[in-house]
Amino acid sequence: MSYNATTLYVTKDSFFEFSGIDLDIELDNANYDNDTLKANIFLRQQQKWLYDYMFYRFDTSKWDDEWDDALFTEALKWQIKRVLKYGEDDMLDPTAYRVLRQGAMANRKKIGL
Repeated sequence: MSYNATTLYVTKDSFFEFSGIDLDIELDNANYDNDTLKANIFLRQQQKWLYDYMFYRFDTSKWDDEWDDALFTEALKWQIKRVLKYGEDDMLDPTAYRVLRQGAMANRKKIGL
């Protein structure tokens, strides 16, 4: 199993179950022209950000064999919660990092970072 960019790893319903935050309400004053898809657009942006962050900072050579959708999903939920609280600041949420590290998805940093 490996990362699939077309998969929505966190839905607005699963995020609501996790956090109690309704993204349609939370993003009500956000700058999205497509009101019906604003939550999904936001979730896809956060998903891409987290994957890119992981890809550029950690050794991905074993992800084809060791990729774990559940771990990525859990980390993504924590990252989304951080972005909603602090805004986009290019920082990885500490709990998201801990989830990824405990699952061996963030254990090997790329050389030079």
